[in-house]
Amino acid sequence: MVRKQTLKLTFAAMFLAISVLIPSLFHMFSISGNIFLPMHIPVLVCGFWLGWQYGFAVGLAAPIINSIVSGMPPMAKVPFMMMELAVYGLAAGIFYITLKFNNKRKNGFCWGIFPALILSLIAGRAVYALALTVGTYLLHINCGTAVAVIDATITGIPGILIQLVMVPMLVTLLERMPVTREMRRLS
Repeated sequence: MVRKQTLKLTFAAMFLAISVLIPSLFHMFSISGNIFLPMHIPVLVCGFWLGWQYGFAVGLAAPIINSIVSGMPPMAKVPFMMMELAVYGLAAGIFYITLKFNNKRKNGFCWGIFPALILSLIAGRAVYALALTVGTYLLHINCGTAVAVIDATITGIPGILIQLVMVPMLVTLLERMPVTREMRRLS
């Protein structure tokens, strides 16, 4: 059991590092993170592969570490992004592992990943909208309203499409790795 937890913790740290590295590369080459959403993929994959606890933790930590390391996202957006990404990782693990969407397999591919991914993306954006609304109307923070989520979603369509392709591919590759069999054996 300790070995399994150590493996999961190690991989969660790797996903957190990737969630900082990829956006930094995007910023280095002046590629908009708002369009391609590079921080989201490692968080989602972490939740799908390691479970909701690790996905939640990586999603919570990624925005603040990115802001400290690169200045992006701006500190004013960090609390809202922390909530959004934490829910992405949490929901991915809950839908895929806890609610057993990972059991919907055909021809060696888990088709349950698509509804789990779509539901996770909706949950994350809904929490983001709620957080912005609370920030604006209850806390009187000038952070935009839920309408800003619609704008962000439209701007992020290329990133969402990339997520719909990359996340299932990456999760499938990870599930076929020997380390995955090792983690299941240690259960």
